Amino acid sequence: FIKFKLSWIRRKVKSSSFFQHPYTFTTEILKLVENYPRPALDCLMNLLDSHDTERVLTLLAFDNPESIPVEQRPTYKLSDEQYQKAKYLLKFASFIQFTLPGVPCIYYGDEIGMYGFRDPYNRLGYTHDNIDKDLLNHYIELTTFRNENKTEFITNDTDLVVVSGNKDKSSNIY
Repeated sequence: FIKFKLSWIRRKVKSSSFFQHPYTFTTEILKLVENYPRPALDCLMNLLDSHDTERVLTLLAFDNPESIPVEQRPTYKLSDEQYQKAKYLLKFASFIQFTLPGVPCIYYGDEIGMYGFRDPYNRLGYTHDNIDKDLLNHYIELTTFRNENKTEFITNDTDLVVVSGNKDKSSNIY
């Protein structure tokens, strides 16, 4: 699920096709949802990264994080352009993460902008002196929204509703 969301977001958000054809995204999400019984959907851990993967900002900053030589990874710093691009995509991905059925799970540090390559560089200590307040506020807003509307995210036997909008202000409900 993580790999689908992140690779789809990297491909589609970069191109104009995402904004022209939101039903493609809807179809892909519905395909995933159809593979789980409704009660299981409510318990799924919706992760964007974990201790087993590169940090999400790193995954979103590079088409292939493995292209960075191993000897450069311990001290690698994203450029401002790389960071801003990855942050934009992370805000989009986290919005999806928090509005799908299941339990949105944040790997420590994602909410403040920590990045890093695969183990052991994804397990560094929490950075108290380098907090991206804009990103932190984004996550605070998402968690507040989710908590205030938690009963709306329980699937039970109800239909999953996906609403997509277009530039022309039209919308579709699936």
